[in-house]
Amino acid sequence: MQTRHPFLYQVLALIVTVMWGFNYISTKALFLHGLGPFGLLALKLALAWGVLVLIAPKWLFSDSPHHEVMFALLGLTYVPLYHGLESLAIYHGQVSSVAAIMASAPLMTAAIAVMGVKRVRVHWTMWLGVATATTGVLLILIDTAVINSLSMLGCFLALGGALAWAIYAMFLKSFAGYPPSFIMRKAMGYGLLVILPIAYTEGSITTETLTDPFVLGNLAFLSFGVMVLAAVLWIRITHELGSDAIAGWNYLVPILASIVAVAGLHESLTFIGVMGMLMILGGVWAGQVGAKRISAAFALADAVPTQ
Repeated sequence: MQTRHPFLYQVLALIVTVMWGFNYISTKALFLHGLGPFGLLALKLALAWGVLVLIAPKWLFSDSPHHEVMFALLGLTYVPLYHGLESLAIYHGQVSSVAAIMASAPLMTAAIAVMGVKRVRVHWTMWLGVATATTGVLLILIDTAVINSLSMLGCFLALGGALAWAIYAMFLKSFAGYPPSFIMRKAMGYGLLVILPIAYTEGSITTETLTDPFVLGNLAFLSFGVMVLAAVLWIRITHELGSDAIAGWNYLVPILASIVAVAGLHESLTFIGVMGMLMILGGVWAGQVGAKRISAAFALADAVPTQ
């Protein structure tokens, strides 16, 4: 069923895209104000989890002990692995490089999905996407280490974060029968149990830091804006328009983050870095086209009656 207000939902998709782009900027800015990667992660997740406790269904546990274990594993993948590696990547690397490499997550998701299907012939556009995105990552590594003489640690952490997101996205399909807010509450809750001890090792955050209006504003944006509002809006937009109609907005996230990082954080972005980012985005697009064609081929094969 087609929505009556497609333009409105496209505008909302743009707003969510802008919020995701500024997520990188806001996170880096808080690091520059003295917060540590896991301390910040624990704070914003705790605040977001508190909101979800209020708005999510009030069930304490899932339908079965098996599902509860699955939720714990989902939280481990979502918080310490995906968010933890992304936070460390932003802490140690440039926003522009991290955002570009993290954009490869959909391609990794599609590749894992295809590899999980036996006796499937991978479409050539999938191989093209993987080769193009890999070349883009190599260009960003060259831009980071050779041209800008910076550590490549942030880039490698971003690759790990993108892979963690791909695993999380595949794992998430196991919870189709639960409301999205309940899934997010459970994943964040279990993830927090792992993150809090790690955050404690970074040392305490001073009262002066926590009462700084700049820190409070950015923390509120990351917690309530990005982790709750943007996530809920994107689920609603996807339901109304379909994922294909809004997929193009995802390509703007690293571009927006890079522009603001160069202008506001005074990061260095060379022509090589720009080419690397564009090649990653082009590779993601080609890989997703290949994945769709593989899915279409399977649908056609399923429609053919067998003897």
